[in-house]
Amino acid sequence: MGHDPAIIEREGSHTTRVKVASLKQMRDIIGPVDVETRKANQLGFDQSASKASACDLGSASHSFIYGTGELSAEQLAEIDSHFPVEVTLTSAVDFTLPLGNTAYGPNAPAVGLNYGTLTIPYGAWITTLSTGLSLTATSVIISPPSSPPPTPAPPSYQIGILGATQSVAAAGAAGAPNTTPGGAGGGGGCIWGGGGCDSGPSGGSPGNAGGNGGIGANGAVGSTALAAQININSLTGILGVASQGGTGQTGGQGGAGGAGSSGGAGGDGPHCGAAGCNGGDGGTGGAGGNGGNGGNGGNGGSAQTVTVTVTTLSPGSNVIANPMASPPGNAGTGGAAGAGGPGGAGGGSGPGGTNGKTGSSGPSGQAGGNGAAGTSSGPVGQIILRLP
Repeated sequence: MGHDPAIIEREGSHTTRVKVASLKQMRDIIGPVDVETRKANQLGFDQSASKASACDLGSASHSFIYGTGELSAEQLAEIDSHFPVEVTLTSAVDFTLPLGNTAYGPNAPAVGLNYGTLTIPYGAWITTLSTGLSLTATSVIISPPSSPPPTPAPPSYQIGILGATQSVAAAGAAGAPNTTPGGAGGGGGCIWGGGGCDSGPSGGSPGNAGGNGGIGANGAVGSTALAAQININSLTGILGVASQGGTGQTGGQGGAGGAGSSGGAGGDGPHCGAAGCNGGDGGTGGAGGNGGNGGNGGNGGSAQTVTVTVTTLSPGSNVIANPMASPPGNAGTGGAAGAGGPGGAGGGSGPGGTNGKTGSSGPSGQAGGNGAAGTSSGPVGQIILRLP
């Protein structure tokens, strides 16, 4: 990987971030040198090609790096427009993986790991999250399970090539609260000469409805688990290698309904001499807006080809491949109902009259319905084992 052996010998390990100028340079740095390995990788890419669009430059790029795929000058120019990128390269003579999860990603530039002896104790594992991996080791030693088990409990694999988990899809917009109250009631009139109430005041008008919440965004297809290349000269122990695309994105939450406005105030009763004129009743509050429906969950993501090449297996040693389908995403939840507006105030009365009644509150809106979960799991990726 271009590291000075003297530095690695002196320091024990050496990590650099290399700025890669083009896809061809990326292939030269992390792609397999052996032609047979490239051909084996390409078989896996070809078998999964029907699951991706022929115009999928991401899949085509990985076929170019790890397999024997070719790209046109136009495709290379388009891909190279996203360069330069940085690649993390680590070399070590002897390295023991720390307990817990050593994760690369999510959505990080490719990682190249080059070890003399890599020891993976029980309770330690590597995962990549939508990040390409090239791992080369002269010797890999897998420690057997021990008792009591470590915390956190390790997965069933030592190397997991996974799709990244996405955040929840965008929520729907909240409905606008209505701040325009209902119209106020008019005042009543007196009999000519002020001897009594000619007409009572009118009640306030109902308030206005709040806006409905927006629908949550549908979840996207789960993130892709990117290709990985694992080359081991000598393996001792049982090495588990898993691949799985990312879970479909959860649908967005529906937007909350907006609150209704207040009802209009009742009109005031007139002052008509000794007659007691009553006030008008307040208007009913406006209805709350309905909550938006939740978005649908996305389908599970796909996994690109993983190739594991082992030259020598110690007695009792093996590689266990576990390609898994990724689950679909969960449904988005519906938005909350908007609150009904308060009733309008009752109008005041003339001398000896009765004040109007306060209007009743408006009805709440309807809560939004939940979206639907994603409809399909992601396709199972290829894990190609080349063992003696």
